Amino acid sequence: SRSYGEQQDCPNGSKTSCFWNKEKYYHGHQYVIVIEVRTIVEGKELMFEQSPQFRVETFLYVEPAPVDNFQASVVNSSCVNLNWTHSAENNQKFFVAQSRILGRYKWNEIILNQDRKLKKKFQSPVCGLIPFTDYEFRMSALPYPIETKEPVIQGYRSEWRMVATKTFEDVPGAAPKICSGCFHEKKCSNNESLHCVQIYWQDLAENEKHGILNSYNITISKIETGLSNSLLKPVIESRPLTSVNLKLPSTNQDFEISICPSTSKGFSRSYSSLFLPSAKRKPNAPSSFLVETDNKANEGKDVVFFLSWAPLNVDDKTRLKYTNITIVWCYGNRDDAECKGDIQWVQLPADQVTYELNTGADEHENSAVLIGITAEVSSHGRTVSSGINWSTCTYVRNQPPQNPPKNVHESHKHPANGLTILWEKFECSLEKSFITQYVVRYCVSYDDQICMEKEKSQTISNTASGVTLEDLKEDARYKVTVIAVSSAGLGPSQPILTKAVKSSPPDYAAKETVAITVAISVCLLALITLVILGRYLYSRRSNVPKVDDLIQPYAQSPADISNKMQHGFQNRPLPNPPTEQ
Repeated sequence: SRSYGEQQDCPNGSKTSCFWNKEKYYHGHQYVIVIEVRTIVEGKELMFEQSPQFRVETFLYVEPAPVDNFQASVVNSSCVNLNWTHSAENNQKFFVAQSRILGRYKWNEIILNQDRKLKKKFQSPVCGLIPFTDYEFRMSALPYPIETKEPVIQGYRSEWRMVATKTFEDVPGAAPKICSGCFHEKKCSNNESLHCVQIYWQDLAENEKHGILNSYNITISKIETGLSNSLLKPVIESRPLTSVNLKLPSTNQDFEISICPSTSKGFSRSYSSLFLPSAKRKPNAPSSFLVETDNKANEGKDVVFFLSWAPLNVDDKTRLKYTNITIVWCYGNRDDAECKGDIQWVQLPADQVTYELNTGADEHENSAVLIGITAEVSSHGRTVSSGINWSTCTYVRNQPPQNPPKNVHESHKHPANGLTILWEKFECSLEKSFITQYVVRYCVSYDDQICMEKEKSQTISNTASGVTLEDLKEDARYKVTVIAVSSAGLGPSQPILTKAVKSSPPDYAAKETVAITVAISVCLLALITLVILGRYLYSRRSNVPKVDDLIQPYAQSPADISNKMQHGFQNRPLPNPPTEQ
């Protein structure tokens, strides 16, 4: 039935629908509808069901005209004014607005300032926006529901009208994230008394920058004296700044490092801090840190790194109990431990000794994955970290060594009835299996194939590069085989055949004495020769006339020279006259 009208049956109905044509439909009226279902068999009603009443506001079933002149004017870094008009001045309208950051999918509802007054121009502020961010806004119009105290979104929306704008720049809204162990100590090339350290942090998220970051202010404060100095590090355009190298005056002092970002509007109101302990307060990092991958397990999947390290309990240096372990990683260059992007980290309990790290990929922008480990203790209410111990190699697990040990040879120094065998350790680039130990096998032999007696063996630590074999047979030659071993098994080998074993070692001390004596004699002879040569040169120099003893030339006038030419023979005696023969 129509509101305020008589009850009517559906003019054009079926078992599942009801239709009102132009003659029976009255627009603007409210229809109260009840659906009744009767089951009748042979004229007898067996069942009757009736639905609850529901209302249809015919006024809502007309699409309103869209808004006009929709504009967004920026007020400041976090507020925008929305302005619009609507052509239906004589009909109340309800407006719905939404916003989203440009490029994102989800729209967020905006609460607008609106009333039931009939007008044509509308305005509503929207605040709480992120500074220096591109936004999209859209708006549509709906009719006000009849007999509803508060606006309810019912009926048809008008077409959306959209506008985009960008909020103003502001100071950064946050400080960079940093972990307590996000530092790595380096050697100072020029001055060993300095404390060279690299600090790492995460770049601010886009919604925290509030503009274009142009610099970081690094403040270095001495804990003991409170004195500080600052360093301004500019940000290169299009390249985030996430680390800095510092040269501190001493390794025996505690420092507090503060990091504060800035835009053209100024510095952030907050900063991050990092405690750099002195050498005596800094705990040791976990030892035996091993990073491995599994090529078979990673086929077609993200790369997983299998990490392990030695158990921790109490730090040997500080005698403090470890509180936790931190695994850090980034994409960068292993040679200089430079991160080309954000450093990431995960904190683990101090008693954990393994971890599986999924970084998502093995390469990123042609960079390797740098993985490190830190350990922390608690001292006087402050977390004190060892700093990062970066892994210098990533090994392949579940794979035996692919190469024999390099340069296996017999040392010229050996004990009595013994041999010393040396070899070179593997470089990471040449052998991807982690060597857990070496096995040295040896037997009496006269070639490198056949053993003349039962073969013996020794197990050697993976840190060693040589072994001394004792209690060998005199004058016998030995076949010696050095084999590298990983957790997956033995690697290949190349045996060597040694020289005959001697009952006594060479008298290296006598040889060294003779060599020293000869060297001293040669030096003395050279010194004597230099002395004699020096004295000879000095004597030769003494026989050269002095400048004062030389006859000095004197100047003569042209008249003197002419007179001497004419009368130069006046004072000379005449020769005797010739005698007759």
